[in-house]
Amino acid sequence: MTNSLRTTCQAPRLPADDLNQMVLQALYDFYTTAEPVLTAMIERAQAQQDSTSDDRRAELTGTAHQITSTETAITRYHTAFENCTMDDGTAGPRIRELRQRLAQLQTRHAELEADLAAPPAPPPPGTITRIRDHVSTIMTSGTTTGRKAAIETLIAEVRLTDQGVVPVFKIPTDTTMPPPDPDGGTHDE
Repeated sequence: MTNSLRTTCQAPRLPADDLNQMVLQALYDFYTTAEPVLTAMIERAQAQQDSTSDDRRAELTGTAHQITSTETAITRYHTAFENCTMDDGTAGPRIRELRQRLAQLQTRHAELEADLAAPPAPPPPGTITRIRDHVSTIMTSGTTTGRKAAIETLIAEVRLTDQGVVPVFKIPTDTTMPPPDPDGGTHDE
């Protein structure tokens, strides 16, 4: 066998450490000015939720009605089977079908309830500052593992475009910050 069957990737090699440092710098820069940006994003999300809440409430009501109807149908099939007016070959598959549908409806109902109950909210006080400080520490004295963990926790994806590296940030929550390195982030791997 010859090496002629082997191919190599023709794309330019990316220096991972430099790329990680650029992403961390973008994170730090973002979290230095994030509060007004996040406030605007949250206000837009709240306005969108407000404008569609009537539709979601109507869907919630409709889903609740479908759940009741499906439960009633299951009960009817059980009753028909128990009264020997329907055989297992007919009732069994239909009941399984209805149970699957019921599970889907209950899942959707729970999603709608949660959506209506939890309007978009800003991160808890101090979260942005804690994240920014953590990123700063990781950049200056963190381990390679700590840097990677911070990126995985705070970045949804990294896009490589003709214009450069574009990190896509996750919206911060109180649980967004990665745990500190066991040694305080004072060594590098």
